Amino acid sequence: MIKVLIIDDDNNFRVYLSHIIEKEFKAEIKYAGDGKEGLIVTHSFKPDLIIVDDEMPELRGDELVKKIKDDKKIKDIPIIVMTASNDNNTLTRYIEYNISDYIIKPINAAETLRKIHKIIFENKRIVLVVEDNRAFRMFVEKVLRSKFSKVIVQHANNGFDALKKIEEEKPYLIILDFAMPEMTGKDLLAKIRNNEKNKDIKVVMLTGQNDAKAIAEISSLGVSDYILKPVTLEELYSKLIRYLN
Repeated sequence: MIKVLIIDDDNNFRVYLSHIIEKEFKAEIKYAGDGKEGLIVTHSFKPDLIIVDDEMPELRGDELVKKIKDDKKIKDIPIIVMTASNDNNTLTRYIEYNISDYIIKPINAAETLRKIHKIIFENKRIVLVVEDNRAFRMFVEKVLRSKFSKVIVQHANNGFDALKKIEEEKPYLIILDFAMPEMTGKDLLAKIRNNEKNKDIKVVMLTGQNDAKAIAEISSLGVSDYILKPVTLEELYSKLIRYLN
């Protein structure tokens, strides 16, 4: 699921924009009503995309964009600026800040969605984390978001949810827990490999079983790699960089 932050002081417009984005991308969306709040939410939410209005109280759009681009922790987050001004000086100022794109208000919904899709998915790889343990899943997602800027992180709590996500948007890589209720990682992988269009998806299996028989079974399933639990940040990163470098 992609994460989008909308920063605009017009609540009605925020709701409208949120509606069309959620409908198209099934995104997780958060709001901020001004630039100062937007900067705080950017750090805590770590969105895949920021959509910011040009004219806002307290901290204008250009001031906010400059602060984001000057901050090493968040400077790589793509930004779309919305402005009612078609003035070349305004647009040039934002382009100099290396924004991803801009949209002239009043917005055209189709054009807006096209630009969002291009920015989020162009040259990026979708990684699906399938894990029923929420704490461990969040740990894996945190590593992916902090270490790999060119990935879109999605998650599933079980095998059935994972199959639905795969059907909606084919991932480049699946990080899959071996032992899950309802549908095991082994059963899910069999369903993935039985679908011709999904046979090339890379799969890294997570397992707490460290005996030779279990490892041999996992290796025979056609996985790209496996990771033994418990795993440290360094171990997880060293495995994933082989596929996401």
